[in-house]
Amino acid sequence: MTGHRRDRLLLVCCILAGCTRLGFLPPGPQVDAQLLPDKGLPRDFGDASCTADGWCYCKPPLLGRTLYGVWGSGPSNVFAVGDQGTVFHYDGSSWSVMVSNTTNDLKAVWGDGPGLVFAVGRGGTILRYDGSNWQLVVSDTLADLYGVWGSSSSEAYAVGAQGTMVHYDGAAWNATPVAGSEDLHGVWGSGPSDLYVVGASGVIRRFDGSAWADASTNVSLTLTAVFGLGPSDIFVTAAGGSTVLHYNGSSWTTQSSSITAPLHAVWGRTGEVYAAGLDGEIIRWTGSTWSAQDSGATAALFGLWGAAGGELHAVGSLDTLLRKKLAP
Repeated sequence: MTGHRRDRLLLVCCILAGCTRLGFLPPGPQVDAQLLPDKGLPRDFGDASCTADGWCYCKPPLLGRTLYGVWGSGPSNVFAVGDQGTVFHYDGSSWSVMVSNTTNDLKAVWGDGPGLVFAVGRGGTILRYDGSNWQLVVSDTLADLYGVWGSSSSEAYAVGAQGTMVHYDGAAWNATPVAGSEDLHGVWGSGPSDLYVVGASGVIRRFDGSAWADASTNVSLTLTAVFGLGPSDIFVTAAGGSTVLHYNGSSWTTQSSSITAPLHAVWGRTGEVYAAGLDGEIIRWTGSTWSAQDSGATAALFGLWGAAGGELHAVGSLDTLLRKKLAP
């Protein structure tokens, strides 16, 4: 064999060895993505690289970003946020980059519709999207913000480090007290008089419209996210063990998730709930047990959001964008 032919054979073998089990090349190095377009291969539904559980890799519009949160007003208007002020937009077929007007890390995103979307993050950063542009707004705090949720265009909350909570009343964000100083990572409610926050040291607090009260769970793990299908069907994920907490309207119980990886995100709809976490782990609840899903990813997953009857999106580190078609 000539040296030229041997070198070509070695090159082919190296390329094949670098492919993942889904058949697409791993993301590139952690470089400044603003000047470097993605060179990877796009993946879509029905592609051979989608997993048996229907999770498919999406082509990221930039390289070198970790994504922490995802939310949409509908299947063709989805936002993902991440480090260095990253905001991606999904139009129903592909992801593109948006100008965010900040370089601060963004940890979570929520909106009341296509013309009112908030993203929150490091140093008290809050951005507002009006349907055309993202703009910084006054947040009344310098603490890092990790979660955001609202019940209407005039009732929203953001939570963060050392028990920080800021409230949006339709006009401005203002700090509001919550008992305790634990870091708060997630916020969700079934309405303005039924609000939950979760955080470090197993803290779960509920607001009933007039006062905050601690929930008794006997769990001391860091709680990372909260989501409910109603006031008597609420799920909380934890960054340790295999724990998922469930509230049935009267008490909290601990469920085994069947995996040991920390979980960072939870989302669901009637009949099924998904949670995602470290090492690309995704699990699914159908009413009796949690079962592992083959996501095809090995990167940490931090955000989940889906449109009922549409698509479920998962986002995470190493440019990870996954989506799955949901049954009607």
